[in-house]
Amino acid sequence: MNSLRSLYVLVVLATLIIPVAGQAASSRLDVGIGGLGTVFSEPGHNPYYWSGAYAEAGEDFSIVTDDQYDLFGYPWPGVSTITAMALNGGASAEAQTLAGIAMLKAEATLTPGHSDVWGYADVEHWIDFEISAPTMVGVSCLYATDLDTDNPLEEAYYELYVWAGLDEWLDDNSDGIRDDDEWYEVDYMEYYDWWFVLDGDDDVYSGGGSYWFGPIDAGVYSLGFGIYGEAGVIAAPVPAPGALLLGGLGMCLVGWLRRRRVF
Repeated sequence: MNSLRSLYVLVVLATLIIPVAGQAASSRLDVGIGGLGTVFSEPGHNPYYWSGAYAEAGEDFSIVTDDQYDLFGYPWPGVSTITAMALNGGASAEAQTLAGIAMLKAEATLTPGHSDVWGYADVEHWIDFEISAPTMVGVSCLYATDLDTDNPLEEAYYELYVWAGLDEWLDDNSDGIRDDDEWYEVDYMEYYDWWFVLDGDDDVYSGGGSYWFGPIDAGVYSLGFGIYGEAGVIAAPVPAPGALLLGGLGMCLVGWLRRRRVF
């Protein structure tokens, strides 16, 4: 009986010291969206910018964040350029605005010892402007993805949501102040995409397009657009060889003891 106890202890120790097999599955998402139209390149139109960005990188239960929105979760007024970045092991995320452009990057690579890794980011950007004649205004978006897995127990994925809207200011109380409740939606568009691969597959894809609001008449407008995106990898837990050995030996030992009426 002492020899059986010793064998059991040795098997448990072997289970604990065998490392988890390394994984190299990866997922990447790159997105860029910006306003279209000469109105944003002419200083005379005096555009006014708002910006907000958020980035999050996670590995299992460890999460690193960078929140560049205001305390209430809104974009900052008078800010044309802002950046949020997060890095955590095999995960990274970045969101940025640049005077009429919003960009997002999310990457995740499954490193040894981890089963869930992701990069998430979102960004929101607004451009207030005034025009004196009918004008065409729109948005353009481009994105690229790269998913890769090495074995049937891994899943690489991405998820993407893009939106854009145009609001017009109407001075309802004739005080010349652009009150929050005096902005009215002219048009709105949204786009959603997602995909995943598993079982050792991979996938590379790029897409995008343009959307035009207009033509719009003379007046004061606000063009807004934003991106929400995530790229990640999930791996199913794999029993360590020691655990499999322990299970097999345990079944044999139970059978051996039962045959000898120990139980």
